[in-house]
Amino acid sequence: MKVKYDGREYKFEGRLRGRDIIRKLGLNTEAVLVIVEGKLVSLEDYIDGDKEIEIIKVISGG
Repeated sequence: MKVKYDGREYKFEGRLRGRDIIRKLGLNTEAVLVIVEGKLVSLEDYIDGDKEIEIIKVISGG
């Protein structure tokens, strides 16, 4: 699967949960969102290896 994050592209093999992808990238699961082919998915959802994934930083303000 192709994973895009912060201007870079990463490749992972097999079927992974969103949570697993985030951990492999060394990110905090509460600081990012997982987008699969334009749709927000749960961190617990399994994602097939043929999908394109984008990891987006969560930004909050006050």
